[in-house]
Amino acid sequence: MSDSLAEAMVADPAIPAESIECFKELARWALETLRADEHLLCRAAWEVAAVACALASLSKQTGRPVASFDELTLGEVAPMAGQGAGDILAFAGTEVGAVKEREMKLVFGMLLSHLIGPDKENYKDHQLWLSRLKDDLEMLFVDLTGRALISTVQTELSLN
Repeated sequence: MSDSLAEAMVADPAIPAESIECFKELARWALETLRADEHLLCRAAWEVAAVACALASLSKQTGRPVASFDELTLGEVAPMAGQGAGDILAFAGTEVGAVKEREMKLVFGMLLSHLIGPDKENYKDHQLWLSRLKDDLEMLFVDLTGRALISTVQTELSLN
């Protein structure tokens, strides 16, 4: 599985400058959600990660990079990973603004790095996992290029 995820993650990693504000809004929403209901974000993270796995699997099956999938494809994939994931994708699309798949993919990757990275055993502790996720979201919020995040995710994926 990590091979297909790595293949999906390396497709066109640059973030367009005009998308940065939407990307930051998505990170802000995640942080606000965490402050409001820690359990909700934990559940959301697993569901979003499940969508990422489904997208990566579809990418491998079709030979298309994740970034090439359109909204219809996302709508078809979300049910494969659970209704909650579809709700998150719908929220990001309608409330946050025109968040492109590339930005969503980065968030997926950041969450996936917590789930399948070399330190995954540490995240059996629910509070530690939430703390690390919150720290990474805060880093994501202030990182204007996302390249450091992509590099981290690619490194962690390649170790598996």
